[in-house]
Amino acid sequence: MVLTRSKKPRKQRKALYNAPIHKRYKLMSAHLSPELRSKHGFRSLPVRVGDKVRIMRGTYAKKGIEGKVTKVDLKRLRIYVEGATYEKEDGSQRFYPIHPSNVMIIKINEKDRVRRERINKRKVKREPLEEPPEEEIEESTEEIEEVGDEEEEFELEPETEDNNEEGTAQEGDNKGENTE
Repeated sequence: MVLTRSKKPRKQRKALYNAPIHKRYKLMSAHLSPELRSKHGFRSLPVRVGDKVRIMRGTYAKKGIEGKVTKVDLKRLRIYVEGATYEKEDGSQRFYPIHPSNVMIIKINEKDRVRRERINKRKVKREPLEEPPEEEIEESTEEIEEVGDEEEEFELEPETEDNNEEGTAQEGDNKGENTE
């Protein structure tokens, strides 16, 4: 997804911060686990409240935290996960904001009808094409083998000194013509 064509970091950051909501939604995507990836046939999906995620990067990754997403903040491009909390000075617990690229979706919350339809629509788009019959594949390999045999019979003639001298003489003649 392209927000700007500029290569300048300042303009890219500005485009990211000023992106409209429908583009921010796609920026909130996270990778699917290998099981979900093979089941659904796509690599990533925007994170929603209720999805179960595993934190893959940062201090909470070392603790091996897996939990449900409690809040999605489109303005700050952060999600809040159960278990990833810190304690404030007054003793209250707060959720730690995590970027969605640092998590992996383990379980998808499919309670929302619109989201189910989107997932099913993507499945239909990504189904693999039918493979060609094996007969066609065998014929094409035979043709390649025949061409390979012909190449072995053909030999290149080694370059001689006579060919090289003629090339340098012609270059010298051209130099002489330019000076006159």
